[in-house]
Parts: sequence; C-alpha cells; structure tokens
Amino acid sequence: MRAAAEIYSFPVSFELPPSFWPTLYRLSVGKDWPPESDRDAAPFLARVVREGLLSLLLADATLPAFVAQAARPYEALDRTNRLRARVFENSLRTALDVIGDESVIVLKGTDYAYRLYPSPHLRPRQDIDLLVQRNRAAAIAHRLKNAGFRQHFPAGPVSRLPTHHEMVFEIGNATVEIHHSFIQRTRHGIDYDCIWKRATQWRGFDQRLLQLDDADALISHSINMSVDQFSNPIFRHLDFWLMLQANEQILSQAVGRSREWAAAHALYGALRQTSRYFPQFATPVVERAMEQLISPRTRAFLDREILPDPWSPRRRYGRGGQLWRKFWLIDDARHRAAFALYHAYAVMAGRLLSLRATWQHQNAEKKTGENDFASQAQEQAGGDHQSERRRRIE
Repeated sequence: MRAAAEIYSFPVSFELPPSFWPTLYRLSVGKDWPPESDRDAAPFLARVVREGLLSLLLADATLPAFVAQAARPYEALDRTNRLRARVFENSLRTALDVIGDESVIVLKGTDYAYRLYPSPHLRPRQDIDLLVQRNRAAAIAHRLKNAGFRQHFPAGPVSRLPTHHEMVFEIGNATVEIHHSFIQRTRHGIDYDCIWKRATQWRGFDQRLLQLDDADALISHSINMSVDQFSNPIFRHLDFWLMLQANEQILSQAVGRSREWAAAHALYGALRQTSRYFPQFATPVVERAMEQLISPRTRAFLDREILPDPWSPRRRYGRGGQLWRKFWLIDDARHRAAFALYHAYAVMAGRLLSLRATWQHQNAEKKTGENDFASQAQEQAGGDHQSERRRRIE
C-alpha cells in the first residue's frame, strides 16, 4: 500500500459539486451524508468502485475522515486506473499513427479526461471515441484493417451498415470507436461541416488531435446521454456540470444551436437531470435556458413520462419501452419518422449483411480446410515417393 503522501489530491482550482458524494451516498444507501458506520460505508464504497469513481474519491481531500479511512483498502484500484490511463494513451497514439494525416476529433471520455479533469485517471473510461469526416471513414477503416486491427460489431447486425455512426476496433489493449457521426443522423439535424470548422487543437497529450468547440461539446454530451434515455452513470452528469462550471456563458450559444440541430429535447434532458442530481446546478442561467428550450407542456411531459426520477426505484424497460422513450427525446415529427424508417431499414439490411458475413466466413474456412487437405495429401504423396525411392536404392 502506498504512503498517504503519494495519494493524488485535487488542485485548489478543481471542485466537485458540493452535493456529489452526498447524492451518490443517498442513491446507494438512502440516507443523508456522511456514513457513520462500516455498515453504511460498505454499499457506498461498492457503488463508488462499480461506477469507476474510486480514484476520484481518494483524490478528494475534503472527505470526512471516516470515509477516507474506509476507502484506503481500495488503493490498488487507484494504481490500476493510473496504468489504464497510460494504456489508453498508447492505444490512441497507435491508432493515430495508422490513421495518418486524416483530421480527427477526440470525443467523450478521452476528451473530458484531459479537458475537464486535473488528471486523466480520475475520469472513468471504457473505450476511446474519435470523430472522422464521413467521406473518409471507409478509407480509415481500411487502413486499420490492413494494419491488423480487428473490427467487431457490438451493436449487432445494424453496425455492419456503412450508414451506422461508428466502427469499433480493438487496438492494443483498448477498444477504439471510429465515428463519422455522434449518433444516427436521422435523429437530429446536426451541422457537421460547421462542427469541423469550429474544432480547435486538443488540450491533451497529442497535438495531432482536434477537440469540439465548447458549445458543440455540451450539446454532443447531451445527445450521448439521451441515447441511454438519461439512465446514465452519475459521472456523465459530473462531466456536464464541469463543462458549465468552466464557462456558463456557453449555455446561451448551446440553446440556439441545439434548436438548429433539432436537439433541444436532449439538451433540456441533460440540464434537467443534472439539476435533479446536483441542486446547486439549477442556477438562474440554467433555469432560463430550460424555459427557452421547449414549451412548458413538453417540459412537463418529459419530466413525468420520459426522464427517469433518480430518487425512485429504477424501472426496467423492454426494447419497446426503450424505443418509445428514444422516440419522444427526438424533437419533432419529421425526425421521429426518419428515425423509425431508418431503424426498420437498418434492422433488415443489417441482418442480410450479417448473413452474408457468416456465409463468407464459412466459405473461407471450408476453402482453408480443402487447401490444408490438399497440402497434407501432397506431403503424403511426396513421402510415399521418397520411401519408394529409398527402397529402390536399397
């Protein structure tokens, strides 16, 4: 175990929402912060570990002494998170070396780990997300395959379609998702040309990468949260809080831009849910933005029927319920109809592509088997010939 002096601590300039740990504790135990016994601390720490927040907890010097002491046995996980951050850096560099001189914007957790957090190991991550230009996506995928990196399809048959918004590769010890769009393009009217024009050099460790404009990043994060119908881990709301804490003035830009992109419901959902988790987030600026985004009637409907109440038992939805909630998080009838049509097309076309891929794989295995059999027969014939020759010599 490391000495206490080696434990990373937040710089003075970095602050979590005052209600961050109290909220997570209430979600874990249903009681007011802080825990006063090992019995109460155990489920809280289990949730901290499960959501990937252990390094964040250990770095917070403002924790009550009892909580800090109870977290000490988990320090090995903090070392793992530090190593994992370095693994992600190496995999990202490897991907960029193969991609070459293409323009690439870093997205989501990898961007936030360096843009929003004082140390990258503090932000939980499962993969690396990169945005490339749509007309270059196929060429980039070809380069990655030629370099020996395996593509796989975790989203099922629909992810085999060229129109699918991402391609997934295993690069080094990390999963790298190559996006040409944030999400299915039929769901919103996002102006990707303007996104690329506004992108600036990334503040992270590799200057070959670009990052989204601050307002674009805020809306993009809202859209990503809406994909899961706002049943998100709490650190997604922490990301959102940190984005606006750094510059609350971008919210007025984001309100106008989200309307242009038909993503007002997504931005409203992110604002509303983050306010539910962190009450101090609901500043007059945030309240005014929510009022400007959508009508009172629509706000009431989303609050009542679509956005999950974090303080009530989580409801389990089947696939139909998920699609229904996705449907109403889309802004207007035109985009809802486009999403429904695309979804039906993608399911059917994806199944056909999946069947073709299976058939091609089986044929390749059959041909390999036939070639192996022919080679073995040839070797056997050669061996028989050599044996006969030896017999003649003898």
